[in-house]
Amino acid sequence: MRFFVLGVSGGVESQLLGQAAVHGHQITAQTRSAGRAAETEKVRAIVGSPADERFLRDHLAGHEAVVDCTGIDHIGKTKLFFESNRAVLVAMRETGVRRLVAITGIGASISLHFACVE
Repeated sequence: MRFFVLGVSGGVESQLLGQAAVHGHQITAQTRSAGRAAETEKVRAIVGSPADERFLRDHLAGHEAVVDCTGIDHIGKTKLFFESNRAVLVAMRETGVRRLVAITGIGASISLHFACVE
């Protein structure tokens, strides 16, 4: 399969890229900062915003699935997830990509905190 992976600079994402490549899949790896994703024979890195519809539309064509691993590196309010989800869905519709998997750890530390409160 040809995967388009959003947000590839974290631990889960690096495992995903490695496993997908081992199993023969082709991956386009989106990152917001150059040098955050290592290119290999199976992985092509591209730099751009996950909330930029034009960027996504230009790169999604020909892929069979999108895996959204978008994350943030700070605590606080953000519109990134809303804006990127909207842009991804529009770009998928326009390019004919029909599969979407979303992975997030957002709220995991907060949930753990509340689970430990007596």
